[in-house]
Amino acid sequence: MKLWQKTIGVIIFFSYLAIPVFIWIKLSFTPVSFVNFANSSRSLGQILGLLGVSLFTLNFILAARLRMIEDWIGGLNRVYILHHQIGAYALIFLLFHPLFLTLQYLVISVVAAAQFLLPPTAEIAVWLGIGALITLTILLIITFFFRIEYQRWKITHRLLGVSLLLAFLHVLTISGDLSSNLIQRLYLLTVMGIGLLAWFYRSLLHKWLVK
Repeated sequence: MKLWQKTIGVIIFFSYLAIPVFIWIKLSFTPVSFVNFANSSRSLGQILGLLGVSLFTLNFILAARLRMIEDWIGGLNRVYILHHQIGAYALIFLLFHPLFLTLQYLVISVVAAAQFLLPPTAEIAVWLGIGALITLTILLIITFFFRIEYQRWKITHRLLGVSLLLAFLHVLTISGDLSSNLIQRLYLLTVMGIGLLAWFYRSLLHKWLVK
């Protein structure tokens, strides 16, 4: 892989991560965003959620194994390595997303924090997010820490699309800051929609579309 290709790749990658942060700063940042523990936890939780979703979606694009992307990155082996690394960071960011959002309620009480983390069953949008995170965590733990035969490994990776679909529905239906920030919401739904298309292409339609 030539140096100029690697340099351009690094620039594009960090630009891709900078977009959701820029959107948050432009539309959600206020003078009190980091003024105290509660506001700081909430702000960090929002940023980590945006970054985690962006990385998670990027992995589906890499997993589509598009020849143009493979050639540009430097071959299938480099794509696999990058895919593995991005998956780890996506999991970390998405795990800390609800954790920091929960911490903001500790200034009220432990009960309030617990109620936010485990809301009533009527809060379908929140439970969609919880379901997405649980399925993502279980499937990636299997990937990172268990040695299983290739065909079963492929099945677990295809099931990651279920996690992305649940996350998409979570963003689509959740209330609060995200529902009132149209641009931020549209950004998330767009990148996640692209990720779902990549998942359909590679995992569900591969028999007909992939040589």
